[in-house]
Amino acid sequence: MNRTSHDFATHSDNTLMTRTAIPALLGILLAVGPDPTWANDRERDHQPKKVVPFAQAQVRIEVNATDGDSGFHVLLDAQGWKFVKIFDPKWRLIFEVEGGGSVRKTGLTELSFESAEPGFDELPLDAFLNRFPAGEYRFYGKTLEGDILFSRAPLTHALPEGPVLVSPSEDSVQDPANTVVAWEPVADPPGSRIVRYEVIVTDESFVPKRVFSAVVPATVTSMTIPSAFLLPDSEYKYEVLAIEQSGNQTLSEAAFRTGP
Repeated sequence: MNRTSHDFATHSDNTLMTRTAIPALLGILLAVGPDPTWANDRERDHQPKKVVPFAQAQVRIEVNATDGDSGFHVLLDAQGWKFVKIFDPKWRLIFEVEGGGSVRKTGLTELSFESAEPGFDELPLDAFLNRFPAGEYRFYGKTLEGDILFSRAPLTHALPEGPVLVSPSEDSVQDPANTVVAWEPVADPPGSRIVRYEVIVTDESFVPKRVFSAVVPATVTSMTIPSAFLLPDSEYKYEVLAIEQSGNQTLSEAAFRTGP
């Protein structure tokens, strides 16, 4: 899975914003709510021109029903930004990232990350959900041109059950020309519905690893893996993810190998 790059520096300068920038931000702050961190913004080279939305701003929860763990996932995208901050529904700053040097001058675009995934014995699911409350998460940023980026993204606690895997069975030997991944339909979680499934097959013997991934409608519960992807006498891990309408997903996983 993707991880946040360590090549970004944390935004922590406490320089006060110039008096000329404060009036330009006043209307924005009244519209989007209290955000005291803007008062510590060191971006004094441009007065804000306008507020533009992120091209993508998504938050979701992923549960691994097989391993018994959960994680918080974020996907954001915007053209040419300098920094981004994310606040939870209680206006707590939970993430910030800023480019440095040549990256800062050129600008950043897409970014995806996920939290660590401690097991339920270490962090029970109820405690995890308390840590990441349901509600509206707010994304802030600033573009290279000085525009303010702002979007809201809802997070729900509607979590699907893990798919019951039908085939391949754990550690079974499969025909690489005819390997079918199948699972039982997953019931709609309370207050939501299953909208699609994703099938992921991974060959970790290669560097970087080879991955086959496909998304299918909620009416589909099986898929034949393309024979061009499967090699003879090789080991594979596969996952089936049940995805509900707000984006939360729960996966089940198993392993198989192919015959000669």
